[in-house]
Amino acid sequence: GELLTSYYLDSVAEEINEALQESGQIQLSDLTIRFNLPSEFMRDLIQQRIGTFIFGKLKNATLFTQAYVQRHLARVRGLFNAVTKATVVSQLVQQYKLDESLFYAMLDELIRDQKLAGKLQGPTFTPALFLATQESVVDSFYSQNGYVEYERLKKVQITNPKQYLMNRYKDGLTLESCFLHRKLIAHLDATVEETVRDESWLDCSEILPSPLSPSDVAAVVKECGVMKKAKPQAVQLCQAYVVSVGFLDKCVRIFESKAAEAAQTEFLRKTSTTVEPLEESEGKGSKKSTKKSNLPKEEPAAKKKSKPSKGKGRGRQDSDDEDMTGETDREAVSISLTELAKHLTKELPDLDQELIGEIAERIRGAVSELYAKSRATVFSSTATLRRQKQEQFSSRFDSMSQELLLVQRGTAWFEPEGAGPLNAYLCKTICSDLLNLLLENQAFHQFIELSDLLRIDSNEEPRIKTTADRRKVLERLPPDVNRVLNRLSEIVTRKNAAEFVTALEEAAFECGLRVRKMDKKQERQNSLARRETLREQLRIESDPNRVLQLSLLLAVQEVCNVCVTVPCEMWACALLWERLRQNSEMPETAAKSLGDFFESVQKWQRTKQSSEAQSVDLELSKAVEAEMIQIRELAVNGLKGRRANVNEGESP
Repeated sequence: GELLTSYYLDSVAEEINEALQESGQIQLSDLTIRFNLPSEFMRDLIQQRIGTFIFGKLKNATLFTQAYVQRHLARVRGLFNAVTKATVVSQLVQQYKLDESLFYAMLDELIRDQKLAGKLQGPTFTPALFLATQESVVDSFYSQNGYVEYERLKKVQITNPKQYLMNRYKDGLTLESCFLHRKLIAHLDATVEETVRDESWLDCSEILPSPLSPSDVAAVVKECGVMKKAKPQAVQLCQAYVVSVGFLDKCVRIFESKAAEAAQTEFLRKTSTTVEPLEESEGKGSKKSTKKSNLPKEEPAAKKKSKPSKGKGRGRQDSDDEDMTGETDREAVSISLTELAKHLTKELPDLDQELIGEIAERIRGAVSELYAKSRATVFSSTATLRRQKQEQFSSRFDSMSQELLLVQRGTAWFEPEGAGPLNAYLCKTICSDLLNLLLENQAFHQFIELSDLLRIDSNEEPRIKTTADRRKVLERLPPDVNRVLNRLSEIVTRKNAAEFVTALEEAAFECGLRVRKMDKKQERQNSLARRETLREQLRIESDPNRVLQLSLLLAVQEVCNVCVTVPCEMWACALLWERLRQNSEMPETAAKSLGDFFESVQKWQRTKQSSEAQSVDLELSKAVEAEMIQIRELAVNGLKGRRANVNEGESP
């Protein structure tokens, strides 16, 4: 250790003061090295002699003179008064070589004493002028445009723009990229309400400022009052679009016609694939039948007793109609988004593809439901119409088959000489009509479009009329039905009415129809109905040939108790009259009147066909007309005068 006197320490203090006054500041570390004294000892020495030997100020590890401090303070004040924008303090300290040990305390003192106008925020000093400029720029842009971007604030060196704007404007909306005034939200809300009323759609990005990002637009749309309702009348799609519920309903209705068309197409497709050749007998689990069925001949009639008869063709079709109708309740309709978008693009070309994609996804369920409803309607209505059509077929078939049974029995009355021509006429008329009806019935059940097949004008009801028409339809029918109906066609060609009646029952059964057996009671009812029909025709008939034909038919039915059908030709009338003359029950007066009228018509007919047809005897014509009135009255009221009894249901 060393022993130091006070005198020595005072001299050291005087030397320190001299050096201090020369340099203005001295580091404590430099003094410890110079005088070879410990730093703590040196600090105590200086502090004890400040104001007596040393005229300065010790701060931290540096000794300053008062002039140096004032000079440094003036430099700091002048420097920061010259700053016009936000500046990092450390950069100025390094650039102007300021004493850091004094600088920060001096800067805080100057700002606190308001000798510097500005703020020290962390490492950055922002002068008041710059703050005023910032506020002016932000306020001006925000008030004029209703929004301000965060990037714009960063350009004027506002480091935390979101917080700055939230503190400055309490009525704004903080978004991802900018700060928005509420008045723009109110304007958008009003526009959205108008869109809902008009059942339209709106691109909100066109209403809001362009700098807003898609996510910003989406956030603003959610702030609209219309969208905050419990049951909003609009939906937000693709972030920037608002689509009213009414417009979505319109989009669904666009598919109504397409759904109906698709349902019809599906119905035709299903019927063409599900309606198999009619090879199954009625009832579930039954095995395929062949031409030689094990059923007895009376099976169709037996079935009718317990349940309306449905032959193979009809039963299969009814089953298919019910299956297809049931499937509409079980099957879900799936419409692809691509198909929806494609049709929407065609109908709404102004819409953006992205929006169309989201609309398609939004309405997919409703459109699927629409398709399902249309399909159910088509299948149900078509099945109903088909049942009604089948009932019409059955009614017509029953009426025609009963008439055939009635008049075919009467044909035997003309054996042997007259049966041939009458059989031929019967096959040409009623038998041909029945065969055509069966073919039309099967074409209907096999979904064969007769108008296309027979090339018939769509305005006309398609009917089978010729042998060529029959062949075209027969080629399209299943084997079993083709076989029996082709046999009927061959019988018609051979002109054998009796064989046709025999084969008709099997053919009707294959076609889902039934030939009702005719007992005496039914025969009497049919006979009375036929007689009344002939009378009604006779009342309004004015042609002599036709009046003669109808009168003779009524006479044969009344006198001979026979129902026949003959052509309106003289040979047929002559055949009827010859049979009537031979019947002993024919009243003489009636026979004479009919005979005279027959001869008059015959003579009148020959006169018309002669070379002098243009100058027919006027007196003969008048005579025929007079006799025609008498014969009409005679035939209508009854040859035997028993009209009332006949009408009461007694046998003629």
